[in-house]
Amino acid sequence: MQAIEPTELAAWLDNPGREAPVLLDVRENWEVQTASLPGILHIPMNDVPDALDTLPRDRDIVCICHHGIRSYQVGRFL
Repeated sequence: MQAIEPTELAAWLDNPGREAPVLLDVRENWEVQTASLPGILHIPMNDVPDALDTLPRDRDIVCICHHGIRSYQVGRFL
């Protein structure tokens, strides 16, 4: 697992020579309705264990949340 800054993610997404990661948003439904990035895969943190089969194993996954705590926990779990 590796932590990346928003600017690093933006550069990654803007790089046509690098495959885009799966953007796994682990926030709650109401948070995603308030603000979200285009193209996210939304699975609230508590639902991730039951949704493991839906996550691709052949691509990098970037976990996203509001403050970084939930995304860190999900990243360690994955």
